[in-house]
Amino acid sequence: MERLKILYAEDDPLTVMEVEEQLNARGFEVIVASDGVKALELFKAYQPAAVILDVDMPGYDGFEVLQLIRLTDQSTPVIIYSSLGDASCQMRGLDSGAQTYLVKNTTPAVVAAQVQRCLSHFDGDTVRLGRDSFFDLLSGELRIERKMEKLVGLERKFFILLCQNRDRVVSRDMLIRAGWDKDDYKLHLQLNKYISNLRHKIMGSAARIVTDKFNGYMLKIEE
Repeated sequence: MERLKILYAEDDPLTVMEVEEQLNARGFEVIVASDGVKALELFKAYQPAAVILDVDMPGYDGFEVLQLIRLTDQSTPVIIYSSLGDASCQMRGLDSGAQTYLVKNTTPAVVAAQVQRCLSHFDGDTVRLGRDSFFDLLSGELRIERKMEKLVGLERKFFILLCQNRDRVVSRDMLIRAGWDKDDYKLHLQLNKYISNLRHKIMGSAARIVTDKFNGYMLKIEE
């Protein structure tokens, strides 16, 4: 029987060895990436059952890897396992779409157990945009009161990124990199059009996209 693959992004070999031993003991196959860029490559290549991310690593950091994964994949469980244990880091990880945030005083055995738990209990997510307004992160379906439509392509990518970072500014550079994986002054004009379209589509909900001049955009939802 083929073993479930777990992607582990971590640049410390000793930590990798300890966690990998526990995962192997539970019957998982571990794919290791030593930096964030490699982690994204391996994620696309292997489509693992779950992902474990360190935060402080070369290339993209763990938060960036998580955000880029969540642009196209809302269903794969992601666990952050980091030495950064302050509340702001934990909240950022959870708000960005991690199922669990574990600090590295947690034993590798518990990390492996959390992977198994996530694979048993993970469901998709829906963002409430008001009393009768919702956005389904899995399907891309947008409901604004009685009006239903499906966000696709870059509109969906951009809105997912804004939802995952609610009440925080998402930089223009991050949005452009997520949409086109390159930078060009013409892309900034295209991004403006996508944001304008999204603002129009969420009209009637309690959500609004706020411009932080020269920096980026932020999704605000009035409770």
